[in-house]
Amino acid sequence: MESLPTAGLPETMRNWSEFNWLTDHLIATDFIHSPREIWWDVRPVARFGTVEIRVMDTPMTMEQLLGLVAMTQCIVSGLSSEIDRGMYLVDCHPMIARQNKWHAARYGLDATLADPDTMHAIPARQQARLLLDLCQPVSEKLGCSEELSYVERILENGSGAATQHKIAKDTGDLKEVIRKTLDITGKPWEQPASGGRS
Repeated sequence: MESLPTAGLPETMRNWSEFNWLTDHLIATDFIHSPREIWWDVRPVARFGTVEIRVMDTPMTMEQLLGLVAMTQCIVSGLSSEIDRGMYLVDCHPMIARQNKWHAARYGLDATLADPDTMHAIPARQQARLLLDLCQPVSEKLGCSEELSYVERILENGSGAATQHKIAKDTGDLKEVIRKTLDITGKPWEQPASGGRS
């Protein structure tokens, strides 16, 4: 997907009008048929009035999913409020953003990332905790403080990918990775034992 011109990190756009101008021209030139064919890591979805963000990792539990959703909601809401107050948001240089993305994809929470404000290299866990601190007051306004706290458990215990890598390393058996992953996540396709349909 990354090699497609409509995938990966989004282009920098100054406003909603510029996004609409771009999508209208992509459709007019028959490069795409609808904005749904833009597969950026972050994209606005006009019909829902939302921002769509690609999953950071495959969450293994509902708790992990809720934590990531709460953090995402706080980031979007916080940035939106800052823009409404007239704050000028400085863009991260595209090369730094691509490097950070690659390091995060390759090394997960063990990555070192360039802080876009200071340009100092810091551990991903430290960067995530700084982000959580910024999200905390927003989470109180949104009523998702408990869910946001679940992200701290991911930072302490590792992501779903890290869990699977550890199982593979400990057992040397990929079938065991699948078995243990199912034990952790449950089997969503199985009906409750009580029978009948709800």
